[in-house]
Amino acid sequence: MPVFLSYRRSDSGGDTRAIYEELGDHLGRDEVILDVELRQPGQDYVEKIQSVMARCQYVCVVIGPAWLAAGPDGGRRIDDPEDTVRFEVEMALDSGATVIPVLVRDARMPTRSELPADIQALAHREAVEISDSRFSYDIQQLVNALGGAPATPAMPAPAAPAAPAGPAGPAAPAAPAGPTLDGMLEGAWVVEIRNPFGQVQVIDLQLATSWGGRQFQARNKMGPPWAAQGNWEILPGGQQLLMRGVQNAQFPYPQTGPYEAYVTFTSITPQRMTATTPANETITWSRAA
Repeated sequence: MPVFLSYRRSDSGGDTRAIYEELGDHLGRDEVILDVELRQPGQDYVEKIQSVMARCQYVCVVIGPAWLAAGPDGGRRIDDPEDTVRFEVEMALDSGATVIPVLVRDARMPTRSELPADIQALAHREAVEISDSRFSYDIQQLVNALGGAPATPAMPAPAAPAAPAGPAGPAAPAAPAGPTLDGMLEGAWVVEIRNPFGQVQVIDLQLATSWGGRQFQARNKMGPPWAAQGNWEILPGGQQLLMRGVQNAQFPYPQTGPYEAYVTFTSITPQRMTATTPANETITWSRAA
């Protein structure tokens, strides 16, 4: 029962990646499809998405607070006939697949009047909400809607025969938890990002917690002038980081736009960490001197 996840990166990229990971654990990695897996150099994305939709039984349309927001030109991106998300939703509605809106970060369901005519049927589909406060429960509800088996508690092992009474010994130590990002990120880092083609970007990154919340500032350490700033959060599980904000570039011409980075850490230590991104980039974080 292949499941395709449609989303707008500037709206819900990090949320969608977290959902992707959870559905993969419940349904199997081969059953969940993310658009980044379809975008390969030289391939026609339209043809690829058409072939994928033809075999998908379910399409989850992930909708965050900015799903209907305006693009860089001031117009709503969903109103553009060339908008990728609009194309994906239209294909899903026409494919015969079960289309499930998935609302994240307190987003509301778009009304029929807010949608272009060719995807207004989306407004009539029952939605599933995913919230941080009940993330595991909501994921299970989505899994159930996708035809997955509901979670069942493991059967307890038979109790061992009681040992003869004797002097009480020291309690066995609890199993150590895996490393998480909690308390590890604040401060200055030098971040090296290597893309699948071997190109490297090095940035200075500062993360802080203040009265304004968790904030970050980043800038290119080498290469064309580029900077970004905004807010950051640790996603459920403690090993994934989401940064959202605004970026400014000066090459090839001055421009400003939304910025979003979703990072999954594979090694966490106070001085050096490694991570990956949905774009198959490998990242090394080194604590700045």
